[in-house]
Amino acid sequence: MKPEEAHVLIIKYFNSSITAAELDCLNEWLEDEHNRKIFQSWIRLNYAINFNMTQLKSNRIASFIKGNIDALESKRRRVIHLRIAGVVSIAASILFGIFILHQKGRNTIEEPLQIVENNKFQPGSSKAILQLEDGVSITLDKDEKLVLGNAESDGELLRYSDSIRSDKALVYNVLTIPRGGYYRLELSDGSKVLLNADSRMRYPIQFRPNESREVILEYGEAYFDISPAHKNGGDGFQVRHSDQLIVVTGTEFNIKAYQEEEYVYSTLSEGQITISANQGRAFKLVPGDQAILSKMDHNLTVKTVDVNTEIAWIKGDFVFRRRSLEEITKVLGRWYNVEFKFENEALRSKRFTGELSRDQKLETILKLITNTQIIENYEIDAGKITLK
Repeated sequence: MKPEEAHVLIIKYFNSSITAAELDCLNEWLEDEHNRKIFQSWIRLNYAINFNMTQLKSNRIASFIKGNIDALESKRRRVIHLRIAGVVSIAASILFGIFILHQKGRNTIEEPLQIVENNKFQPGSSKAILQLEDGVSITLDKDEKLVLGNAESDGELLRYSDSIRSDKALVYNVLTIPRGGYYRLELSDGSKVLLNADSRMRYPIQFRPNESREVILEYGEAYFDISPAHKNGGDGFQVRHSDQLIVVTGTEFNIKAYQEEEYVYSTLSEGQITISANQGRAFKLVPGDQAILSKMDHNLTVKTVDVNTEIAWIKGDFVFRRRSLEEITKVLGRWYNVEFKFENEALRSKRFTGELSRDQKLETILKLITNTQIIENYEIDAGKITLK
């Protein structure tokens, strides 16, 4: 597709005048990374214009628009990436600025919808609760150190030392990550696990020789980087979740198994795993495969996915690809430890596509979503957020 043709489709896309066939062409064009960056530049310009429109007088808008265009062409920098599946139009925003420039005697701009904020929500931080075999619980917070047996924590990583294995009965610890948190774990065999907000995993503080190493992800999301069998006397590694069993050797994969969701998603990043459910058929996954387990009927299916999208959270990003607001608010709710409500139930099914940093304040993300006109505004009250 020629650049000028793509630009026409982009404008039609944001004007909601694009046809189904044209949308397919645009989606195909966006599969190229370079094209996605071009599209993101349009979005950044639109956001910059909308964000500053209420602060600039009409006689400064022309220079503001030109300055943003020059900046986008002259330098590349890491900013919030947005691609919106909604009704807002970049072209309309630019035309709106031009319209204001041609209004004689007008030097004020209509105020935007009021957004009510009574609370501030910070991004998730390193925090966890460690439960020992005897039931004693220890809070792990950032910058607080802990040394206990063969375990030690620096406030961000809980590491178990690799001591000589014995045939003694396994001793288990449980690591729980609250909403608004995350934590890194290194098992005694050197395997590494990153646990996302609202997750819990049970594991032995030391593995036994000549037995498969096994941990249990009780719920939540975790990214595993497994120490290979040849470094552990040939012993394999298994991850259980309810009726699902993943058998691995040395590999990297992600499991998302939140309690309130209907499906369990297991995505392979590197290596190979074998997955089965309820002692049924076993599937061998290769990188890029995702196994989807239905909690209702235990049916297991496999499909190919964009791994970078599925594991974006481990790199500090939210990546949404035509995700509903209901799905998105679940993700944001866990990370910022907040409850979302919908004043209009129809908003739940609204679709949004975007790439955002998990380091941002929640208010910044809410303002960005509001700016797309997918929602009109929102209200924060008593730790709850209502989308309107």
